[in-house]
Amino acid sequence: MEGLVRFDPSTGESRLYRNDPDDPFSLNDNSVFHILETKNGEVWIATWANGICRYDEEHDRFIRYTHTPGDPSTITESPISYLFEDSSGFIWISSEVAGLDRLNPTTGKIEHYTHSPDRPSLNTNSLNCVWESEQGLILIGSNGGGINVYDPMQNSFVNHPISSNLPGNTVYGFLDDDSGAIWVSTNRGLARYDTTDQSTTHFGLLDGIHDPRFGRWASLKLSNGDLLFGGINGFTRVRPRHYTNETSLPVPLITCVSYRTPDDQQQYHPAKLQSLPQDHPNTILPSGVTNMQFEFTAPWYRQNKQLSFEYRLSGVDGDWIASGPIRIAYYRNLRPGSYKFEVRVANKNEIWNPVSTSFGFSIRVPFWQKWQGRLLAISIVCALVFIIVQWRIIRYRHHQRQLELKILDRTRELDSTNRLLTAKQREIEDQNQSLIQLNQTKDRLFSIFAHDIKNPFNSVLGFSELLHNKWDSLGDKEKREYIEFIHITSRAIFELLENLLYWSVSQQGKLPYHPSPIQVHHVVRPAFEIYRSIACQKSITIERSEAQDSYPLIADPQLLTMAIRNLINNAIKFTPPGGRIRIGVTPSDNGIEFFVADSGSGISQDISQSLFNGNDSNPSKPSGTGIGLILCRDIVDLHGGKIWMDPSYTDGCCIRFSIPAKTAESGPHPDSS
Repeated sequence: MEGLVRFDPSTGESRLYRNDPDDPFSLNDNSVFHILETKNGEVWIATWANGICRYDEEHDRFIRYTHTPGDPSTITESPISYLFEDSSGFIWISSEVAGLDRLNPTTGKIEHYTHSPDRPSLNTNSLNCVWESEQGLILIGSNGGGINVYDPMQNSFVNHPISSNLPGNTVYGFLDDDSGAIWVSTNRGLARYDTTDQSTTHFGLLDGIHDPRFGRWASLKLSNGDLLFGGINGFTRVRPRHYTNETSLPVPLITCVSYRTPDDQQQYHPAKLQSLPQDHPNTILPSGVTNMQFEFTAPWYRQNKQLSFEYRLSGVDGDWIASGPIRIAYYRNLRPGSYKFEVRVANKNEIWNPVSTSFGFSIRVPFWQKWQGRLLAISIVCALVFIIVQWRIIRYRHHQRQLELKILDRTRELDSTNRLLTAKQREIEDQNQSLIQLNQTKDRLFSIFAHDIKNPFNSVLGFSELLHNKWDSLGDKEKREYIEFIHITSRAIFELLENLLYWSVSQQGKLPYHPSPIQVHHVVRPAFEIYRSIACQKSITIERSEAQDSYPLIADPQLLTMAIRNLINNAIKFTPPGGRIRIGVTPSDNGIEFFVADSGSGISQDISQSLFNGNDSNPSKPSGTGIGLILCRDIVDLHGGKIWMDPSYTDGCCIRFSIPAKTAESGPHPDSS
């Protein structure tokens, strides 16, 4: 932008005014948007980026009015889009982003008007133009918000009919003609507001408008009363004195009614529509007609393309169907019956002609839908049903006789098969019980492996890894201690595996039993010698009475040694360092009684009953201790003896078992293999 030019027509001279940053009385900004000359001859200039200014002709300078943030006494924020002086001398300043200001040139007071949802106000802060009507109302054109109306008498924005019916919501200019009507240019055409009846008429391309997209501030009233409105492709000249309001209304006319015949419906090529005469008040169509087409128009030579139509078909449409400028209607899937098609028309101002044009017709009901046809169909169906029923009765009786014979044969076969199935069922139940016992044995064996072998193996792996990684840095004493610990732990694992093996065999009833004449020290001494060193390592004192070492008996030395060894191992496991374990043999009324007593934590009464009373068929958490004691119980049972926990022993735990005297006298046990 190059600033402002002042041209003097009397001398033909012109002068350019530009903004000078060093001169506060120069033009605010070189981008000038609008110029206003007031009634008293003052010239006001609106700029794009720096507010407005007033030209002081006497001193040939500009008085600036700019926006200061936070100061409500200054004008609104730029860019300023329009300046307007009302009849009271106030200057209205519209902004493209910040609303509207009203400036009192005498006092310099400024009032601000912006959009607020809590009170009557502008509906947008983006404004284009300001104009005053003859009634003193201030009309403000906006971008996208239509027209805002300000009433100075109420000092408030009010609702007005002029803003309710516009062709477009972006308003560029206002002009009034000699009759008092207000013409409004928008982004979608021209509108005429009649202040007498408060009606609005739209004008578009079909009315002679050069282009419905008008421009800002491009409006002018000529001295002869004509109005000029400029747009992107020229301008439109309106002669309001030649304008007459349309009072007559077009009359609708149905031009063609067509239907699809039943024969056409059965063919695959496009349906042929047959026209009907228009002078028939009620035309009867053949049965089977389902598709109808109606064509209509209005013999109106003025604004014919701006007419609007509505139609409806009684019995199908509940209300009028808006067709707009389209002049054809289709209906499909019509049922037999009487119908009435109506059409009405409205002019460009959406004034509807109260008189509609109609066409009545009926679709003939086919014979099969009449009562005679339905009665005949029912009779035929009843006759067919009677014949079918009789035929089925005859067949049923024949099949019944054959079925009775088959039933006798099948009954004999079922009796024979039932006897075979019963025998098979007993056999399967016996096998199932054996499988359940085997599965329980497997589950307990796996649980014990997972529970009791994990920790010893971890110890062996830990010390062997320590020896492998630190062999050179360890002393001989430490190496011997680690190797001895690995040896002891390996022996414990071996004994555990041996116990598990014997226990799993005992659960299958196949524990090997080989009795022979032996003496007590043959089974007690080996077990004592094995665990004496292990007890010493835990600082546990282990004692054995040798008084009955030579007492003879008949037993399986390997199994009996295993039982005593498990009892000693169990005592060492649950006796704290510094404790004491005693092993002994005493004669009893029924034979020989062995015992292992310790000063450990003992075994609860519930666990002892579960271990020694045969209630271990489904242990919740089997362990090495439990399986060792259970194996002891099975070995003692195999010898015909009894094992129990001595309730009179209170210093820890004392487990006793006895071998009957008859075993030593009568020879091998009858259950030996």
